[in-house]
Amino acid sequence: MKRHIQQAIKNLASISFVAVSSLNLSAQITIESSNMPMVGETVTRFIDTIPTFGPGPAGGMQLWDFSMAESDDTATTQMVMPSATPYASDYPSSNLAMTNDNVSFLYFSNGVSEMTTDGAAGDLLQDGNIISAPFFPNLTLHEFPRVFGNSFEDEYAFEAIVNGAQFGVYEARLNHRGNVFDTTDGYGIITTPTGTYNCLRIKSTNHTTDSLWYRLFSFTPWAFLSVDQKVSVSYSWMALETELAVAEFSYDSIGNPAQFVFSAIPPLTTWIDKTERSSFKIFPNPSSENIQIEADKGSIVEIYNVDGRTIFCGKIGGNTLNVDCASWSKGVYMIRLSE
Repeated sequence: MKRHIQQAIKNLASISFVAVSSLNLSAQITIESSNMPMVGETVTRFIDTIPTFGPGPAGGMQLWDFSMAESDDTATTQMVMPSATPYASDYPSSNLAMTNDNVSFLYFSNGVSEMTTDGAAGDLLQDGNIISAPFFPNLTLHEFPRVFGNSFEDEYAFEAIVNGAQFGVYEARLNHRGNVFDTTDGYGIITTPTGTYNCLRIKSTNHTTDSLWYRLFSFTPWAFLSVDQKVSVSYSWMALETELAVAEFSYDSIGNPAQFVFSAIPPLTTWIDKTERSSFKIFPNPSSENIQIEADKGSIVEIYNVDGRTIFCGKIGGNTLNVDCASWSKGVYMIRLSE
């Protein structure tokens, strides 16, 4: 039961630029409340159920390459108003609900300073029994603004009572308590089969205690059955354009890679600048038609794609060079300036 409840919890054309020196990122994004999903949106994500890789290193200026991930399954998540769901009365403060099947729902509160998970409800065990499990206290997902180096600790809990017929008893009750340590432990560029994104990485360590109780008959008191304590570690990468995390990585109960989930939303084009010039500028940001490169008069501009092929070469006649990029594919581009 715990595993199912925890699982239940779990073509932009513009171009943006990330300034980088000597192939190292020197800019990082900031995640705000406005970057979270909104009612009416639908997000499709792909799931690699047997990842053959790990989450990669922490720290700044990272290049995480998960282009080898497989699409073994697909999940489509709809963002709806809590008031439009069957269990709205249990989540009066929530302003966002998510569902993959219009049967089970996750409830959230998204505010200026934080976003919290308020609980889950529906056929969470996929056995026909309806469960509503409000979190008290609720679980903090994000503190805004989220930037590299941010961290927080939060406690949450919920109780779920189910029909115990499948267990040979009248009722079963799960008391779940968690203590989460959240750290924004990296920033850089992530590449998935969908594309390449500028992102922050989040590491979440969850210490949980699950106590299981049962009632043999309707007239008997609750009897204690067992307690289980675990520590789980997961990672997520947040990008500005993907609403939900651009990617998520989790381990199974014995520490092996369990699944890698990645977004189907294409990225804004991310630029990497190989020049050593501190006065080098690219604008506007974002752009969907052209860019202007500002540097010293006479500088030679070379632009490469990720395969190392030169797609543009020009010379700055004044102090600014205009480059038409409307027909270019989204992805990572490297810009080199020389005299």
